[in-house]
Amino acid sequence: MLPPCHFYLIFMGLVLVHREHWMHWLTSWVLTFVTAFISVTLLYFLPYAQGSWLHGALFLASFVGAMASVHSIFALILSWDLSRNVVTLHEIIDFQYVPFVKHDSSLIQIDQISNVDRYKHGLLANIFNYGEVRLNLSHGVESFHLHYVPHPAIFIRAIDEVMALQRTNMASPKE
Repeated sequence: MLPPCHFYLIFMGLVLVHREHWMHWLTSWVLTFVTAFISVTLLYFLPYAQGSWLHGALFLASFVGAMASVHSIFALILSWDLSRNVVTLHEIIDFQYVPFVKHDSSLIQIDQISNVDRYKHGLLANIFNYGEVRLNLSHGVESFHLHYVPHPAIFIRAIDEVMALQRTNMASPKE
């Protein structure tokens, strides 16, 4: 059974789509909520600093921290939603997106891949079932890495099925 983040639409040419595992974003979320907590805590001390320069500084620090937290929450949601890996019948596409900072797209043709390896290092990777997929390319010693891939065995199985489908299409005589 496939997890809900995966789907097969072979008849349309789209084989697999998934986002990066949520563990990739965990440290960013923790830092965002710590910043929000510190901002709210600074507001608690505002009445004690009434009438001094510290009152304005506390208010400014809490306001800036709260705005940074709110904006980073939306940036994290947008980054998570738009960063994904797509396997089609002809290529693997890797989209990495961070608003206003990074918008990378990588494309690998399926027929350029010689073999696919997966790595799951660490206790958290094995518990939450995510890992790294390494695509070794046939035209040299170059390899392509996909990090924080959820359910890497399913991802590799989809790539293997597409590679087998391409091999059978190339081996069958064309009319």
